[in-house]
Amino acid sequence: MPHVYPLEQVLRLRQQQENQRKEQLAMAEVLRRERAHGLDALLDTMEEQMAVACSPDMLEHRDRYMDYQSQRIEAARQTLQRATESCSLAQAELTAAALEKKKFERHRELSLQNLERQRLAAEQQVLDECATQMFVRTRGGNSENTWQ
Repeated sequence: MPHVYPLEQVLRLRQQQENQRKEQLAMAEVLRRERAHGLDALLDTMEEQMAVACSPDMLEHRDRYMDYQSQRIEAARQTLQRATESCSLAQAELTAAALEKKKFERHRELSLQNLERQRLAAEQQVLDECATQMFVRTRGGNSENTWQ
């Protein structure tokens, strides 16, 4: 009869939690990449518009334009920083969930090994008892002649 791990449901729960953490990490990584791409696009756009901003016609508005662009870039960097921190947190949570699952997997493995050892010991005990009984029965008939 196969042994059933008593904490199998807990192990399945840990596996589900690990899978959820993997999904969260994937979503956080997608968001981080989008934010990084948005910042790169903003920097590229600003670089392309620098020639226009430095033209003599735009000199009076250049300072406001540069302040506006600087604020946008700073906001994009902060958003990217938050997304990066979110990725790091998701990675840490995934690692913790994987460790918890691994603990239960190891416990299950040791538990099942222990149950198998107990089963083998019980089987050996039955075999020993049978052998002892057979010995006593075969010796029992001859014991009167042996002691005389």
